[in-house]
Amino acid sequence: MPLLPVTLALVAGIAVVSLIYPYTIYGVAIMAALCVFGIWRKRVVLSLVSAAVVAGMVTTEIHTPPGVVITGERTVYTGVAVSVKRYDFSQRVTVRLTGDAEGANGCIWLSVNSSLPAVEQGDTLRFAAVLEPVGMQESFPGEFPLERRAWQEGVTASAALYPDSSGHECSAVDVKKPVSPGAAAWFGHRRDCLVDAVYSSGINSSSAAFMAAVLTGDASYLDDGLRNRFAVAGVAHVLALSGMHVAVIAFLMSLVFFPLRLAGARRGALAATAVALWFYAFVTGLSPSVFRAVIMATVVLCGMIFRRDSSPLNSLCLAAIIILLFRPYDLFSPGFQLSFLAVAAIVMFAFGILPDRRMAPPLRAVLQWVAVCVSAVAGTAAVSAFYFHQVPVYFLLANIPAGLLLPLLMGGEIILLAADAAGMAPDWLVAFIDTCYGWLEWLTCLIGSLPGASVRGVAFSGWLLVPYYAALAVAWIALKWRSRVWGMAAALLAMFTLAAYMLMPPLYPSTEAYQLKYRYATVIIVREGERCVLLTDAPPSQYGKVETVMKREVKAFTDSRGLDMEPVNSLIRGREIYADRKLWRFRNLTIAPVGLRGELSPIPVRPRYALVSSRYYGSMAEVWETLRPDTIVLSTSLAEKQMARYCAEVEAGGIPFRIGLPHKLL
Repeated sequence: MPLLPVTLALVAGIAVVSLIYPYTIYGVAIMAALCVFGIWRKRVVLSLVSAAVVAGMVTTEIHTPPGVVITGERTVYTGVAVSVKRYDFSQRVTVRLTGDAEGANGCIWLSVNSSLPAVEQGDTLRFAAVLEPVGMQESFPGEFPLERRAWQEGVTASAALYPDSSGHECSAVDVKKPVSPGAAAWFGHRRDCLVDAVYSSGINSSSAAFMAAVLTGDASYLDDGLRNRFAVAGVAHVLALSGMHVAVIAFLMSLVFFPLRLAGARRGALAATAVALWFYAFVTGLSPSVFRAVIMATVVLCGMIFRRDSSPLNSLCLAAIIILLFRPYDLFSPGFQLSFLAVAAIVMFAFGILPDRRMAPPLRAVLQWVAVCVSAVAGTAAVSAFYFHQVPVYFLLANIPAGLLLPLLMGGEIILLAADAAGMAPDWLVAFIDTCYGWLEWLTCLIGSLPGASVRGVAFSGWLLVPYYAALAVAWIALKWRSRVWGMAAALLAMFTLAAYMLMPPLYPSTEAYQLKYRYATVIIVREGERCVLLTDAPPSQYGKVETVMKREVKAFTDSRGLDMEPVNSLIRGREIYADRKLWRFRNLTIAPVGLRGELSPIPVRPRYALVSSRYYGSMAEVWETLRPDTIVLSTSLAEKQMARYCAEVEAGGIPFRIGLPHKLL
């Protein structure tokens, strides 16, 4: 039975809940009545589709997390770390609260602004914090909304913890290791052991970081510059576990269990391969792309065991159904969407666009790989442009060598790990892996450095996704039915999408200025035309840390506009934005940074804000009398004692003040 209508109905049910929540019960009642009507009238398709919509609504309602009560007061919470993301100077922990108090049993984001103590999945945390809604953290246009990411992960509040006075460890959180780790923690430990084994196998550090990413999914050791080069060349998918990696693992497992085939236990070999793939999926974290690939591989292996044919499209739909029934919010994650769209496009187009006439097997193999690459890019281009604002141009040149070298690298590293476990040290294999990875990195960098290697700053509006994927669906129908009429309809839809994109007005203004959230200094990102700069009142010795901590926000901003960031506090002399050490002017908004210059002195214009930073040690009365600002702004870079002293001075003098600049400055 075709599962495509059922899958689309399940997706529709999950999407509808996001629109009508908390009135889901009414939608369930309507669709249940429609299902009963379909059964009564013997309309099988209607009843199945209605039942799938109901299933989507119900499973989404079940998996909707309870909201955490936000009191606005510092409260002691206890919870378990569900997931941990580590950065250079901080950790972001998703914590499932387990306190007995009412309203303290949901999920929150806990930002631990220190690398110590190191939190691991499954740890029990006890901390005192003030919870705040996730939506309070404002974003700028083009940034992936934080509240949407929180909604996908079932998070309803956030909190932040900072290091103690020594600046080395965040003593505000008490971490206790579990006595008996659960299954997730056990598999996570196996993954860490595999990463350690990769780094101990003898290959160089860059090869080890790459192999850890493609074998275990742990990409934390990859350099940001390397990620960007792979993305520009159109092979970023190589760094994230996907169906290609699972296919290589499945092939290697089939070789391992080949002796069972020789012994006549063909079904046992296939079943053992399926079990090995599921073990690999759990060790790598059961990401949507790996989950999907392992389900599809299991369906194929089961078909081989029972000597039944399997439909690739049905297998893909079955994988989507299983994932969404257990994790419905994965539907809204970019990883899930890109993974399924890529495979769906390959299934629908890659094996139907080649001519039927005979050709040499090597030529057909090359053309088939080209068809697979083109189909995958066509399926994911719009969503990728919507989320990441970048479309690679020379993806074929990069994907052909990547497709050839990746199996060699993964297979070679697995053999090397097995040899190390057996006490052998094949130096020739180490050299082979390092050489192959060197070729891959060199080719990727070469292709990514070509002129026009990628189209950056693609501002793809969400509503354009509808005609784009409608054009792909109609093109698939035209290919399936060999119909010119449907083909012309697909071409018209594609031209409409292109014309709408070309005629669409710019999504972003010509000049922008936003304050980024940073505890230890005021950081402003500004843009006028093609120039983009970070302005901060932090001391020059902290510029590197500011860039490191802010790199995620900066990358989201620059990628969406197709620009490169200039050095911190660069001089700007534009028509609408001007910045030096004495004055920051954003159109009609003027800020006088107090502390960036050597001494306090008048400026030619009256500023709206006088921004007092930690490097100013004078009085607030002096700032008020010298600069005559509308408002004094106390920077977040001020130490606690400085902040208290300056607050007392401005309150005593009746001087208008505020703590921190507003988020949107233009």
